[in-house]
Amino acid sequence: MKITALVENDRIDERDDLRAEFGLSLHVEFNGSRILFDMGSSAAFANNAEALGVGIAEVGVAVVSHQHLDHGGGLERFFELNDRALVYLRRAPRVERYFKAFGVIKRPIGLDLDLLERFKERIEYVDDMRLIAPGAYLLTSIGSSHPRPQRQRGAEGSHRTMFSRS
Repeated sequence: MKITALVENDRIDERDDLRAEFGLSLHVEFNGSRILFDMGSSAAFANNAEALGVGIAEVGVAVVSHQHLDHGGGLERFFELNDRALVYLRRAPRVERYFKAFGVIKRPIGLDLDLLERFKERIEYVDDMRLIAPGAYLLTSIGSSHPRPQRQRGAEGSHRTMFSRS
């Protein structure tokens, strides 16, 4: 297995050709499959992929862990570069999601609902365990014996991942 971080909050100092951003994108090579896990906040994941020699067009399957912008903000760029891969996305209510603070700040943090509608034939919503590539499964319900962190005050919606209990 080979995992390449395409975007995250930091970058290697020596690689000023790579962009860091609030978000996550990982390219996973496993059992001959190429899987894109999350797409960061913007198209930066694709620019970094090119600089790192990772072909987004060769990705066979993609996963957006949850419907927040910092994990699926680059979804439109992914669709531009890859015309075949299915995108797995956890089923969630189709509502606008916002971050709210101090009664004056309100900014969107959810995925573009119009984009999800335009590319609905490329998106498979999941709410159960799913085989996505040979030997690679999405797990949507994992029990835990540890307490879960409390939801952030002011954030509408939840920050659940494909790997947590609904």
